[in-house]
Amino acid sequence: MSRNFNGTTSVAGIVGGAAGQAFTWSDNIAFPFSVCAWINPINLGENSSGRIVSCEDAGGGGTGSWTWNLRAPSTFSMFIDYSNPGDRITIAAGGTIVTGGNTWQHVTMTWSGGVGTDSANLKLYWNANEVAYASRTTSGGAFRTNTDNGLSIGNARGQAGTFNGQMAHIHIFRRTLTQGEIREIMHHPGSLSVGSISFVGTTGLLGYWPL
Repeated sequence: MSRNFNGTTSVAGIVGGAAGQAFTWSDNIAFPFSVCAWINPINLGENSSGRIVSCEDAGGGGTGSWTWNLRAPSTFSMFIDYSNPGDRITIAAGGTIVTGGNTWQHVTMTWSGGVGTDSANLKLYWNANEVAYASRTTSGGAFRTNTDNGLSIGNARGQAGTFNGQMAHIHIFRRTLTQGEIREIMHHPGSLSVGSISFVGTTGLLGYWPL
């Protein structure tokens, strides 16, 4: 089971930010969270910034609470925005993403929360192993407030960052996952009642989309 994204217009749905939608991201960014996904990208996506999952304002363009996306050269990154324009925590993996549409890869980001400037609170994993980081940027001040609470899968909120390829088994947790938990989720996606996965599932699973 997977979902195809065409690199130009596809989106799995804006899941949140409007009445009647099934999922709304309303957590303060100061709290910890984790996101996992299986991806099989053809290339880096629209504008070389194909979104995996993001929580952005209606205007999109990365001007939201957080953005998890692919980026050049053949890597992926995470941004957590502060209210002062241009201030953000950023972290980018080294060249880890395999493009071409023939390789499934499991990617995870974890954020341990806090209101400080330490980018070490943000971590990226590829196939359940923490990556070597190409860059880290810290910032300060208050976190940006996302008033729309709009969470999107496979595209930017403004639909100008379309993922190109396949994606499956999106998990979002309201806490920081350990490396062991990430590995179990990678091998048993969606099996939230099996073994120690039941511990993960009962302590902070916000949403699961097999796609």
